[in-house]
Amino acid sequence: MYSPAPRGDCENCCPIREPKDIQFFLFTRQNRDKGDVLYVSDKKHLRRSHLNRTNPLVIYMHGFSERAPGGEGESSRQMKE
Repeated sequence: MYSPAPRGDCENCCPIREPKDIQFFLFTRQNRDKGDVLYVSDKKHLRRSHLNRTNPLVIYMHGFSERAPGGEGESSRQMKE
C-alpha cells in the first residue's frame, strides 16, 4: 500500500506494519506461477511454504517501473525463466 509519509523508525515516520508494508513472495520450481506469501514473523507459516533452507535463495526487489508482485515487468518474467 502506497503512503506519501515515510515509514520506519524516525520522528516523523509512520510505523511499519509488516504484513501490509513488507511482503515476500517465494517462487520455486514447484510453484512458478503462484508464489507463497512469506510472513517472516510466523515460523509455522514458513514451515508450510515451499521454502527449503538447503537450496540457494535469491531475493529480487522489483523496481518502481514494475508492479508488485512482479510478473508484469520484463525483468520479473526473465527471473522466472
